[in-house]
Amino acid sequence: MAICSFSKLGVKTRSYDDKNLLPLPSDDVFHTEGFRQIAYSLEEAIAFHRETHHPTMFNKSNALIEAAVELDMRTKKKTKFVSEFSGILMFPHKFEIKTSRRIVAICKTLEQSDIAIQSGASIAGGSDIIRQIKSKKLTSTDFDHIVCHSDMLVELAEVRGVLRDHFPNKVKGNYGTDMQTLVTKFMESLDYKCTRDDIEPEFGCVESPFGSLDMDTDKLRENLIYFLNKVESHQPKDAPSCFIRRVLLKSKPSLEQFRIRHWDLLDGYEDPTQIDESEMKSGQKG
Repeated sequence: MAICSFSKLGVKTRSYDDKNLLPLPSDDVFHTEGFRQIAYSLEEAIAFHRETHHPTMFNKSNALIEAAVELDMRTKKKTKFVSEFSGILMFPHKFEIKTSRRIVAICKTLEQSDIAIQSGASIAGGSDIIRQIKSKKLTSTDFDHIVCHSDMLVELAEVRGVLRDHFPNKVKGNYGTDMQTLVTKFMESLDYKCTRDDIEPEFGCVESPFGSLDMDTDKLRENLIYFLNKVESHQPKDAPSCFIRRVLLKSKPSLEQFRIRHWDLLDGYEDPTQIDESEMKSGQKG
């Protein structure tokens, strides 16, 4: 079992794998250690959180519901792992969340700058902003995102080395000709970031809210699928296994978290417990 390799360090592996655990017993009451974690449907997990957040308990019926997505960061090379990654989320169904967004808009004209400011940008300008970035009077600690008018990309390229990951590209979608759309997109977006475990580099995790408990369940389902597909897009094509290992749903202030059957929500995934059982049966026949 993978847990054994960490025993000398006095820590338990964070990587969840059904193959390393016993199948669930038939008894209703049992000590959970050593057994596979129950996997609920998305609808069941949402219902559980709604029960605890009912007015008679936590009285937080509009609380955010979050997904913690655990990842297998291995690649085809045993000594190489998927790098940490980040991105933005534009959920198909909006929900209220308190976030602050500091947007810098690189514009070609004064009119574009005015539109960007009216749309929510903290700073807007042209060559003057680029000079501030170049002289490091304006740094990445002063903003969350940069959006750029297409006509300014060549000039902005002068500070590509300074901006690094903040430099506009097609994947991020942070350049274009409509400054209002660009700024609004990033003002309404949510950031997500994958962090990799220092001791166990094959384990990664991404967490994000995907709605509130008072939203329609179908809308929550669509938002979660959107989030999972976004995470999936970061998996290398030649990865040796499925990228997503486990998905846990959480909702503060409750400390409960419920594993869901993410394989029911994504293409290319199968129920790991069923696969194991079929393998065991075929082994017994042999």
